[in-house]
Amino acid sequence: MKFPIQRRTSLAQGRTQAPGLLMLWAAATLAISLAWSPPSHALVLAPTQVAGFDEAFGAAPKAASSPKTLVLEQVEVQFSERWLKDQRSRLTQSDQARLLARYQTLWAERLRKGLTAQGHRVIEATDPAAGQALRVRAQVRDLVINAPQPSLGISRQFVFQAGHAKVQFEVMGEDQTLMARLVDRRDTANRAGPWPVETNDPLNKRDFGWLFDRWGQQFGDYLARL
Repeated sequence: MKFPIQRRTSLAQGRTQAPGLLMLWAAATLAISLAWSPPSHALVLAPTQVAGFDEAFGAAPKAASSPKTLVLEQVEVQFSERWLKDQRSRLTQSDQARLLARYQTLWAERLRKGLTAQGHRVIEATDPAAGQALRVRAQVRDLVINAPQPSLGISRQFVFQAGHAKVQFEVMGEDQTLMARLVDRRDTANRAGPWPVETNDPLNKRDFGWLFDRWGQQFGDYLARL
């Protein structure tokens, strides 16, 4: 009975081939690591603690403070997707666009106000000093207005609060390296009294303006101690 012949590698041959394969693998790994470096947004930041924020990652605040020169790259507001779906029967596309523009402008104004109140200098990306400035992204997300006022029809609406939102700040250095990320989720202030009170667009805007003021001031204080 004949069995198939199986080739075997001698011990001496194995010792000769193994170092060569290891050297090839090491060289390939080194080449890949040198050719690829992760983008700034992929860097893992260590958790830290910053007063007034639910989550903080990256550079911790220092005791001493100093004003910074800043470029605001992204200052955005996004409504909650679920809230938009729930409001489709009440708010027209025009209503949604009107509200988004209103809160986008409000956020940009209150953020800049909070930063300049701390002594920071906010410049445009085209400014000659922009190359030495910190870059900031400030995004309000998942914004919910509990009782938005539709343009069609007259309705009386009563609430305890105007709504809630989430903010995320990102700070990048001169070389675009991500230095810090701060996140906070918060309701607007409670209206006075134990019962819900009537609301409208101006009152909703006022309450969100107070929330935006708070975030702008807290972020400005963090940047001063960065």
